[in-house]
Amino acid sequence: MGKKHKHFLSRERHKKLKMMIHQLLEEKGQKEQELKNAERRKIVLERIGKPVSMDGMDEDTLRELIAKYHEQYYVGESKKLDLEFEFRKSDLMIHELYGQVNDLRGKFVKPSLKKVPQYEKTMAKFQAQAKTGDFNFKAQLKHVL
Repeated sequence: MGKKHKHFLSRERHKKLKMMIHQLLEEKGQKEQELKNAERRKIVLERIGKPVSMDGMDEDTLRELIAKYHEQYYVGESKKLDLEFEFRKSDLMIHELYGQVNDLRGKFVKPSLKKVPQYEKTMAKFQAQAKTGDFNFKAQLKHVL
């Protein structure tokens, strides 16, 4: 009656495979981190250049180097601020578009139409009374409502 389920893997083998998977994931994560660090170093070298030894520099050369680094910093900061502005602008536009979509979805539900009596006969009657001068507005109002 009670069938025993056969396990394809023994507990020891399962633990061993689990450890191997964790080890592979750790190695993969370390490799990805190393690639990211290498990419960062490459970008820094492109933007700033190779480190300059300041040993034995005279004061004028040192000032020129500082001015060069200051200019690079200024350009980098202005690019950063431009990107932040564009990001905020696009984020604001996205929020506005979401609001418009929600307005279109939620607010403008078609109302169910009410039955309205035909008023041509009533209007003809009112016009006839208005021409003859028999028009009693209060009485007609009570009659209509």
